[in-house]
Amino acid sequence: MVDTIESAIVGRLESQITDLTIKAFPSRPEEFKKLPVGNKGIVLVAYSGSALSEPTNMDALIQDRALEFSVTLQIRDLRGHDGAYDYLEDIRAALSGWSPASDDRVMYMVSEGLLRLIDNLWVWGQTWRMTVRQA
Repeated sequence: MVDTIESAIVGRLESQITDLTIKAFPSRPEEFKKLPVGNKGIVLVAYSGSALSEPTNMDALIQDRALEFSVTLQIRDLRGHDGAYDYLEDIRAALSGWSPASDDRVMYMVSEGLLRLIDNLWVWGQTWRMTVRQA
């Protein structure tokens, strides 16, 4: 389920933001070194964990599971048309209220913030959540 949702998020962002590179975060972080020269920016998506509710039914052990996904924007500019602020809005517009499972379970953002500035590269993170029923 996690792989499917992560892939759907990548596909959604690719269809909505066509001038940045959009990828699932590599399985081996060392494979992703730095933003290649000439690349305007990149968005990386990764599953970051779950929180589960108390069971609603002890016989069948039914729980709500809040899945969280990290969306990380790495970009050279901060402001303007090609800057982080505009792309953060684009990501928000693409994912807010969207359902990766084509049902009533929608994505919503729970946090956003500047993670770091390294080698003139702005790195922003957003945390997105959706709740599913798990039996």
